[in-house]
Amino acid sequence: MRIAQWYKAGANPTADIGSSFLQLLNEGVTQKYHVGPTLDGANRPTSLFATANGDNVPRFDRVTFPGWILVNPGVEPVYDDIYISAGPGAQARVEIGDAPNYSNCTNLTLATINHWSDFSITATLRQGSFKNGDSAYLFVIDAEGNTSDGKAITIGNGIVSGAPAKPKGLRIK
Repeated sequence: MRIAQWYKAGANPTADIGSSFLQLLNEGVTQKYHVGPTLDGANRPTSLFATANGDNVPRFDRVTFPGWILVNPGVEPVYDDIYISAGPGAQARVEIGDAPNYSNCTNLTLATINHWSDFSITATLRQGSFKNGDSAYLFVIDAEGNTSDGKAITIGNGIVSGAPAKPKGLRIK
């Protein structure tokens, strides 16, 4: 199972609670996601967020792995390929998926970005559970979470040329 989360603080955290994105993907099963506000001061679970300065503005004071909430007999979560990105542009990434539309993918794998400029992206694609010869689609996601159309590729064929069209409003700061 893949779990991805993004949080963006509001410009004025005491008045603007910001936004969040949660994506759950179990290979071969429809993608589930939520886009909405972050937890505001009135509705947040106090055990998860720090408000030490008393301003009632929720903020994470730590990130831990494993960070499993449920502990039941027989539950032994395994964590692999943990990736953390923070700051402006944190959502920008390159991924490969199994469908031409990102939201229809039931298998996604992140690429490691080697270089990103206004004119080109160089990345190391991770094969994940894709096999050589599998058809897949390359996606570019910008700093605001906008996703390009998928560019058809074949796994195991080396260099991918003819990059996908950039997402609308692409900006990297």
